[in-house]
Amino acid sequence: MEQIDQNSEAVVETESFVREVTLDLIDLGTLKARIKKLNRRALRLGLPEITFVETARVERRHVGYGLEVSIKVPTVTVVISGRTPKLPGGWKFIGSIEHLGDAGNLIHGDDERLATWRNAEPLCGHCNKIRSRKKTAILENSDSELIQVGSTCIKDFLGYHSDPEAILKYEADFYSLDDDFGDSRGSGDGPRETLRVLTLAAASIRANGWAAKSSGGEVPTSYVVEIACGLTSMPRLTNRDEEPPALVHFKRVNVTDRDVQRAEEVLEWVRSIPENESNNYLANLRVVGSQDLVIARHLGTLVSAESAMIREREAAVAREAADADKCRIPQTGRITVSGEIVRMKYVDSPYGEIHKMLVKVTTNEGEYKLWGSVPRSLEGDYVSDANHGQILMGAAEQGDKITFTATVERSRDDDSFGFFKRPSKASLVRELARGEVA
Repeated sequence: MEQIDQNSEAVVETESFVREVTLDLIDLGTLKARIKKLNRRALRLGLPEITFVETARVERRHVGYGLEVSIKVPTVTVVISGRTPKLPGGWKFIGSIEHLGDAGNLIHGDDERLATWRNAEPLCGHCNKIRSRKKTAILENSDSELIQVGSTCIKDFLGYHSDPEAILKYEADFYSLDDDFGDSRGSGDGPRETLRVLTLAAASIRANGWAAKSSGGEVPTSYVVEIACGLTSMPRLTNRDEEPPALVHFKRVNVTDRDVQRAEEVLEWVRSIPENESNNYLANLRVVGSQDLVIARHLGTLVSAESAMIREREAAVAREAADADKCRIPQTGRITVSGEIVRMKYVDSPYGEIHKMLVKVTTNEGEYKLWGSVPRSLEGDYVSDANHGQILMGAAEQGDKITFTATVERSRDDDSFGFFKRPSKASLVRELARGEVA
């Protein structure tokens, strides 16, 4: 099969590849995200998109980390297929070696012969030089001969007309799709995949409800996710007749497709938070969520993302509803105002502390709000009671209906908001309390 390289307009020979991957359902979102990234690069290389099909789903027993309990974890087997370019000269990509210095090498690829390079120097077989390389490629020719080539020498070695480094990186990332999916992924103190954490959080919230760390006696959602990720331990059972609440919550965490989809939705929302977000919490959430991996100390922030998304969406709906009810202040100048006190506050000024209020005025066209000083007549007066004490009487309170005359002007930024000054002729229009007789 032949494809057109969109950059060079040259014909590129391709060959098919097929990969079978078995992974926990928890990690399906992570796999889909990686394939999505690879497909963007496939488009640039003039290659068809990678596709994957689910072929099997089973449940396996999974023992918790240091827990006296086991839970069922659904696993998914998918077959991934696509096409990759054939390299010139009959060379074929086998795998790559990631050089970590004194720590050793990481092998990417499943060919058994790659074990030969487990402790190899970053030596390029083309230029015969050892350099401080982060990665080298292992290629095989039609005679089954292998050669190690540095990334900067690939183009010269192959004499390729396009971008061989991009092709080799594409192939290396494809063949390592399942490197991070296995039984060892949930142990140790290293970072966890962002989508994996969000999927576990979605499952816990669905089963147990959301609980912040500051929620008193409730088990925090972040604690349940830390246990599920293997980042913390669970208290041992001390009373066989009563399980710790955290253990009860953990046992309820059974991931479903709904949780995978929810995690993808949450991550998309997190990454849509503007870079110039003024809210520090949301700005931090965006930074944490923009990474593919999350470290342990940032896990709590990431786990709170679904709750934040719900809260922000509800606030947006409320703002839209409030905006829909707004209307332009119909009159300015010296007018009579009748409305409800929705807020009262003391503010500092050059003349001392001033008592201010926010008044909501409802008309047939909608609502508008006015901000100004509380009229002196509504500040109330102290009177003596039967015990010779002092009681404040006649003072306005939040929620009171009032009428007064004042000079009104509109805000320059919002014509549904304005300011009033020099209020006079003020009076309260109190509603009857429950059980009160007129």
